[in-house]
Amino acid sequence: MQRALIIDDDADFRRTFSELLSAFGWQTWQASHGGAGIVLARKLRPEVVFCDLMMPRGNGFQFCRALRADPRLNETRLIVISGHAVPANRKAARGAGADDCLTKPVSLARLRTALQATARLPSAWLRFWGVRGSIPTPGRATVRYGGNTSCVEVRVGDEILILDAGTGIRPLGQALMAEFPRRSLRLTVLLTHTHWDHIQGLPFFAPLYQARHHIRILGSEGARRGLAAILGNQMENPFFPVGLDELPSNVQIEELRDLHFQIGGVRVEACYANHPGVCLGYRLFAGSRSLAFFPDHEPRISRRSGTAKSKDRKLLKFLQGTEVLIMDAQYDCREYRRHRGWGHGCVDDTVALALEAGAQRLFLFHHDPDHDDIQLANLTRHAQSLVAARGAKLRVEAAREGQKIHWAGAAVRRPLRA
Repeated sequence: MQRALIIDDDADFRRTFSELLSAFGWQTWQASHGGAGIVLARKLRPEVVFCDLMMPRGNGFQFCRALRADPRLNETRLIVISGHAVPANRKAARGAGADDCLTKPVSLARLRTALQATARLPSAWLRFWGVRGSIPTPGRATVRYGGNTSCVEVRVGDEILILDAGTGIRPLGQALMAEFPRRSLRLTVLLTHTHWDHIQGLPFFAPLYQARHHIRILGSEGARRGLAAILGNQMENPFFPVGLDELPSNVQIEELRDLHFQIGGVRVEACYANHPGVCLGYRLFAGSRSLAFFPDHEPRISRRSGTAKSKDRKLLKFLQGTEVLIMDAQYDCREYRRHRGWGHGCVDDTVALALEAGAQRLFLFHHDPDHDDIQLANLTRHAQSLVAARGAKLRVEAAREGQKIHWAGAAVRRPLRA
């Protein structure tokens, strides 16, 4: 039996709503305020929580933030209920972590829709296929973390998205062909920018050479030339034997005009990074959970009295509260002094930015081609010590090829009887 928690200071509403959910086959619990509600939510870990937006002893916004800050409740769907259909309140509730908003009196049809959505929560995971910056670095010294350049696979339900097309996209293409030997794939490639280490694997992406596949490539306008021209140039003779316009697959190249868009059930937001030329970072949402990808970014950090504060106010707002942050951490502090202004970050500044943004998990990315596995392990330990010195809970590790990370809850497996 699926479980629901109802939090509302109105006892009559709680009783009536509980009876309604019970008629749909749900087991229910009740709480009269947010404090008691968060205790019950942590204890029961219900599939869904219904929470009144305006309550004494802690409003619904505070409850939303408290629930979303607890990793044990990653799979819980959060639905706020308001007595007034105020658009600003609905927007604020979603910003605080709510998955849906209902207005009193709640109609049976609207409640049924909300419950059906609860049963369809998608699973979301990512896999690193390329984590290196600047140039591929194969060899014995890079076996643990990998030597392919930027490429990350993201799955949200049945949706397949690819972040960047560095040399890591080649083994990804081979893996997709093995997983789907006959199925026609619809793939979306999100490019952060057109520096070579982020596009150089595209000509070797196996699905491009099968007519049944559809590949949509999105990114910002290329430097001085359009995106399609930039991608086509690297496949022109004498650089490559097959031209972009000769590929048998269905390829669609689009320059982003809007920094907020939808790819199937995935909400995508883009933000400009501090990197030479036009460079984007992305934030992907699966329900209320999100991951952010900034492979090339130089944090703007000012230091006074031993504290670090970021000048990236817009970026901090963009990243606030993300569960997974994949971010450029190419240099240590000594190296960074020689490369200031190159558009890449040092580990100390990247950790400071992640802490200020309230991220839950940080993956150091865009590893320097001169850093071997031992150096990357040492940089990771240094980053973890920075977090420990602040008494923070941020989890830090270096991105590693082949590593698979689940970042949003799996679908509810119990049959719905509404």
